[in-house]
Amino acid sequence: EVEFSVTTAFQGTAVVKANIFCFDHKTKFVISDIDGTITKSDLFGHIFPLFGKDWSYDGVAKLFQSIKNNNYKFIYLSARAIGQS
Repeated sequence: EVEFSVTTAFQGTAVVKANIFCFDHKTKFVISDIDGTITKSDLFGHIFPLFGKDWSYDGVAKLFQSIKNNNYKFIYLSARAIGQS
């Protein structure tokens, strides 16, 4: 586990904790952003799923399944709140 902190005069100290994962050096990865990359819109990609509406591009799930079937590991990047994950 690692911990990052920043202190400002206005907001005090904010702390973020994270885990470090180690993989074999031969592991293949795909790193994909979510917001505005696999969703049709960054803004609507945040809002529509809250109402049960899929706002991803057609074929993304099939593409990602094919990548997974070829033994790649995924790392997803997102600016979404943890509650929207």
